[in-house]
Amino acid sequence: MANTIQLKCSTTAGAVPTTGNLADGELAVNANDGKVFVKRSAGSGLVVEVGTLIPRGITILYPTGADFVVAFFTPQAIPLSKIRSAVQGTSPSVTFSVKYGSSLASLTEVVTGGITCTNTTTGLETTSFNNGTIAAGSFVVLTTSAISGTVNSLHVTLLPG
Repeated sequence: MANTIQLKCSTTAGAVPTTGNLADGELAVNANDGKVFVKRSAGSGLVVEVGTLIPRGITILYPTGADFVVAFFTPQAIPLSKIRSAVQGTSPSVTFSVKYGSSLASLTEVVTGGITCTNTTTGLETTSFNNGTIAAGSFVVLTTSAISGTVNSLHVTLLPG
């Protein structure tokens, strides 16, 4: 005897269930977009997309201008929507690059020539990339190449899109 499991389903592009549409732990499908959602029971009980990539943050304290920091390894591709960066210090300026590759000896820059951040309050948002998808099976590396002023910290967040 066959069993049928029926999930809540929408065929409307962009439709996302609300917290009132789902019970804790209940799944819903948007068949048009190919997305699956679940209502979390922890915390605020938000509805989240299953498999959604989360932002990744990297902080370097007292960068030197010649830093090479392996931030993480990703088994899946990460399409980037933006990079946000901020610096702390006195008249700080840092030029940095986000790079990726399956070998640390051969890396590809996300933004060719790097990004220069001087913003100490709201952060710098970068949305134009030469290589906007970090390939699956890659190490992600943050490097610094130039510093001026007194720089206490550099923070970079990669936001998937």
